Amino acid sequence: SGLADVWNISAAAATMARLSLGRWVVSFVEWLLLVVAMVRQASCEGPENGMEVYVVGAGEYVLGPTAYDFDNPLTWTAMPATDVEHGEEEIVAYSANAYSYMVARGKDLRSGMFKDPVYTGLNGSSNPDDLDHCGAWLNAVHWDGNAELMRGFYHQEWHCNYSHSSYTNMSIAYAESRDRGNTFVKPGHPRNDIITAPNSSATHITGEGGHGMAVRADYFYIYFRDWSTFGIGVARASLSSGGVPGSWYKYFNGEWLQPGIRGNASRIYDVTGTSVYFSSARQQFVSVGDWSSDTTVGQGARLSFSHDAIHWTTMSVPLVPLDRQVWNRT
Repeated sequence: SGLADVWNISAAAATMARLSLGRWVVSFVEWLLLVVAMVRQASCEGPENGMEVYVVGAGEYVLGPTAYDFDNPLTWTAMPATDVEHGEEEIVAYSANAYSYMVARGKDLRSGMFKDPVYTGLNGSSNPDDLDHCGAWLNAVHWDGNAELMRGFYHQEWHCNYSHSSYTNMSIAYAESRDRGNTFVKPGHPRNDIITAPNSSATHITGEGGHGMAVRADYFYIYFRDWSTFGIGVARASLSSGGVPGSWYKYFNGEWLQPGIRGNASRIYDVTGTSVYFSSARQQFVSVGDWSSDTTVGQGARLSFSHDAIHWTTMSVPLVPLDRQVWNRT
């Protein structure tokens, strides 16, 4: 069914919107990092004239802005706390700009934010032939309680020339931490890649990266920007595999059979961004971003919803309106 545009939306200008849906979160970055507009989504109020109705609460300032030149989404996860101070669980949050940093740790983001970010040891390789030579941006993390380790999935770039129309080659690789997310290593590097495009280029932006991750039932789902289609693709790996190299398969022409490495990927339409969360209460994927296949792109951060990870419905009203100015990273 369709989705009714029934909203109570804060018009506060935020540089990053982060949905708070139950106990987990998803994120979207526009310009600077760590200014957050929080919205709480009430449970579905039932069909109205054949459409589902959603009500979103007013925006809530959480933290930021930061003085650091991050260009990556804020990503966080929860894990069992090690002391009474943090209660039953603690939040760990990260961001990056070629080097990946922990930016918060505590019972919540606001109280746990560090004055200065803490380097995780995750950065680009010194070898120009490695796919992470230009940097390692930690985009997604997952606490694996069974293995007692934090699994990390980082965006990487190779053969970059940012002064030439931001040219670079993007892909995704695997990392892990055995000290509760404080520091990360790259097992099997440089063969720790999990998602790469079929081709690379020396003349324009290409590859598959800028990803976000959701977990549903027995699978990880990674949504990535596919520069061959100027859209978004998706790959998945079984939760039991840990998401290690060789366990990922892309969705292509109705099947999850294309390998994560150099496999083809279908464009996923109407999903508004790669920041994706799975709501177990609603049994839906939720995305937030300003990517779109229609003319509303660039008007603001909007929500989209999916029951099957492939077919999406997009809200026409922006959650957070954004201007059309261009970010000059120099």
